[in-house]
Amino acid sequence: MEKDIRPVKEYPEGCIDPWCEIPLTPSFHGEMCLGNGEHPGLECCCDACDYYLACFPDWSSFLL
Repeated sequence: MEKDIRPVKEYPEGCIDPWCEIPLTPSFHGEMCLGNGEHPGLECCCDACDYYLACFPDWSSFLL
C-alpha cells in the first residue's frame, strides 16, 4: 500500500509558524513540510507545531 503524502486538508494554507517563521505544510510524516528538519538552512519545527499529530495519523495505534 502506498503512503499518502498530500498535505493535511484541515490545515489553513499559507500559515506561517510563529517560532520558525517559515510556511508549514503538514503532510504524512512531514514529507512536504519545510519545517521537517531535512532542508538545508531550516531547522525542524515539529516540536512546536500545532499540527504535529496531523502529520502522524498513526499515533493512536501506539496507545495501550
